[in-house]
Amino acid sequence: MVTDRKRAESEIRKLSQFLEGIIDNANVWINVLDQNANVLIWNKAAEEISGYSREEVVGNDRIWEWLYPDEEYRREVIETADRIIEKGLSEENVTTRIRRKDGQTRIISWNSNGLRDENNHTTGSVALARDVTEQVRMQEELERYSKHLEELVGERTRSLRESEERLYAIIQGSPEGIVVIDPNGNIAECNHAALQLYGSPTKDQLIGRNLFGLVVKKDREIVTSAFTEAKGLGTIRNLRCTLVRSDGQEYPAEVSVSLVRDPAGSPVVYVAIVKDLTEENEVQERLRKAERLAVIGETAAMMGHDLRNPLQGISGAVYVLRKKFGSTADAETIEMLGLISSCIDYADKIVKELLDYSREIRLELTETNAKALINAAIQRVKIPGNVKIRNLAADTPSILLDVAKTQRVFVNLIGNAVDAMPTGGELSMISTEARGVLEVKFADTGEGIPDDVMRNLWKPLKTTKSKGMGLGLAICKRIVETHGGSIEVESTPGKGTTFTIRLPIKPMAGALIKT
Repeated sequence: MVTDRKRAESEIRKLSQFLEGIIDNANVWINVLDQNANVLIWNKAAEEISGYSREEVVGNDRIWEWLYPDEEYRREVIETADRIIEKGLSEENVTTRIRRKDGQTRIISWNSNGLRDENNHTTGSVALARDVTEQVRMQEELERYSKHLEELVGERTRSLRESEERLYAIIQGSPEGIVVIDPNGNIAECNHAALQLYGSPTKDQLIGRNLFGLVVKKDREIVTSAFTEAKGLGTIRNLRCTLVRSDGQEYPAEVSVSLVRDPAGSPVVYVAIVKDLTEENEVQERLRKAERLAVIGETAAMMGHDLRNPLQGISGAVYVLRKKFGSTADAETIEMLGLISSCIDYADKIVKELLDYSREIRLELTETNAKALINAAIQRVKIPGNVKIRNLAADTPSILLDVAKTQRVFVNLIGNAVDAMPTGGELSMISTEARGVLEVKFADTGEGIPDDVMRNLWKPLKTTKSKGMGLGLAICKRIVETHGGSIEVESTPGKGTTFTIRLPIKPMAGALIKT
């Protein structure tokens, strides 16, 4: 009996160290409360995110008053937490705003799990949280993963079972992959998030594999050195490398490694926490592209203004020459002057598109209807005889919008439809109203849009035409979205294309309404 008790106590110490290693090195806020809401565990990530040290918090139930100073809001947060714990909704993510110790407001995403004894009575709760302030600002949501950790010890005391339950709750709520590795580098255990990262539905394909085999060759030396360093320092954080999924696909990752030792100080296992950086890198790349596009827009605006002066000078010179020579000019001179005028108009159109795309769109709203808009747009497009136009739009409802800018959108779509039917066809336009939204469809029977063109359809400076800057549809999209609407396209190569515009019938707040 004494030997069994010592064995159990040794297992408890091992598991406690294992648990402490995961908690202290986890990249997520972890706190454990007793049934009276007193804080029992407050990890380093919780300290960093909240600004409150564990000395201030542990054994204290006032932390929630500090984090949520508004009483009504605090009550809502606590009620939500109680509901989640009562129902056992451990995978339900909740986003709240906290006030740090230094007064900053941060946004955290958290979930809770109730801790229960053998009689299924609540003994406390575990909460895991992440600071998602920047992700929210970049309109990025982080996924929550769940996992299952098999029982590590056969015979346990009551204290050991409670420790296991705590460990299970913490790992289950982790949004990142957690992998347990033996001293030889072989994977001994993993959570569900790690399986998702690897691309395997079951643990059988991952457990027993050597971790370094999941690292691309060029990074294996770096990862091996990191594990060697972790053996001496006890932990390595935020190591960036490239990992490989089961299908051979590579993905960027961030790995933190901690070493768990037995009571004698000998290495037992490594615990690696793996974060997929794919989405984060994509967001950063989109931001870089947006910054480059902003620079292009500013440059285009400056060029547009500078080009208009010489264009006006050339236009004035053509006017003077026509006045001077009049009908006495020979045919070739008249033709050349006409060509110059045509080129001036085309260059001015490009400059106008550049300026329109780079400047802020301001709306001046007047009352009109879909039928009138389409009729006016048709008058501004040269329609060949082999193209049939069917304006089936209704003259109701009346809608407040910027007529000039919306006509520009319609002219562009009608012109594109005509260009898509070089051998003839039919363009039908129809309007409907539903739930305060006016929907206008432009359906042609033209050549359709190829898949490779469809992928870049709304991107500026992308065009398949011999002339133009590729800003037409990009400007149309901006105009529609500035009205609070949307524009979508469906196309079948060889059969035709349908553009659908949806506009709110009520005007956007802050828009100028002409009377």
